[in-house]
Amino acid sequence: MSSTTTHNAEDDPGLEGLREASPSGVAGRQVTAFLWSAVRTAILVLLVGVTCVFSMVLGVTVYRSYFAIPAEVEVPAIQGQDIREANQVLERLGLRLRIEETRHTGNTPERIVISQDPRPGRKVRKDREVLAVVSLGPELVQVPELTGRSLREARVLLSEHRLVLGKVSFTDQAPDKPESVVVQKPQAGQGVRRGTPVDVQINKGAGVATVAVPNLVGQELSQVGARLEKADLAVGGVVWSVHQDAPRGRILSQAPPGGSEVTPDSAVEFEVSAGASGNRVFLQRRLYLDLPSGSDVHQVRVVVTSEAGEDVVYRGTHMAGNTLELWASGPPGAQVETYLNNRLLSREKL
Repeated sequence: MSSTTTHNAEDDPGLEGLREASPSGVAGRQVTAFLWSAVRTAILVLLVGVTCVFSMVLGVTVYRSYFAIPAEVEVPAIQGQDIREANQVLERLGLRLRIEETRHTGNTPERIVISQDPRPGRKVRKDREVLAVVSLGPELVQVPELTGRSLREARVLLSEHRLVLGKVSFTDQAPDKPESVVVQKPQAGQGVRRGTPVDVQINKGAGVATVAVPNLVGQELSQVGARLEKADLAVGGVVWSVHQDAPRGRILSQAPPGGSEVTPDSAVEFEVSAGASGNRVFLQRRLYLDLPSGSDVHQVRVVVTSEAGEDVVYRGTHMAGNTLELWASGPPGAQVETYLNNRLLSREKL
């Protein structure tokens, strides 16, 4: 009886050695390893390339934003132009308009550029802001109702509205309204520029005397007091204005104008030259004064004292209970004193 011998492949080192030595198995593993290495290399190269491109783009952007010097342009002249036109001119050059301030002006229309910074002709970089001061046009105030008022009350009301008394004439045609305003021009409620004269016609009434206002334009303020006193009149408000041609103290205008008929003891208001400004700085300050109630009227006086001397820049009569708005002007450091009924109310410096 023959015997059968069973061989286990795991127990036969010769068979396993043959498998490991098989050419097809070794080559397959080598190809697989090569392919994976090639893929990893390609991915790495791609990542490095993308990183380099991104870094270059980022670097160029940062350089242009922070280090590149913008082109320079010459600032154009926009003073006197409408703000829309000025904005278009600046945009064409790569500049930007910014309105720094708006203010009322006597002769410049609304929306017109009064001044600019930087000045025309200066070289600046593109995208620079050009600051502009723009006109709001003349400041308009509403003419108060004067009919039925006495001449004194009319003068006070006009002063409080920053208007002046114009020509005064008299009539006998309204006997039922003695010594009161019967006609005014401009009419009540009309909008006019500050400082506009308002002409009135007064009913004389029985036994009302009048005096003629002398023409004092062109004379020195220091010399008019005696003339007004002789004419039974008084010096009213005095407003000082910088003037290039008229010497300091020269009267530029008056209200009521010369030749007007007014009642005795009426006040005459003046605009007086402060002289040429030259290189001096001339400051202005707005003053607000609440007039106490309890009496009919109050006397208000504003005095500015500087190296040039002492000037009464305002003097006037105002009704009780109202708020008064005044302007004081002078060189830097000048002292402004406000008096109410000859009593000092405040003292401050410009």
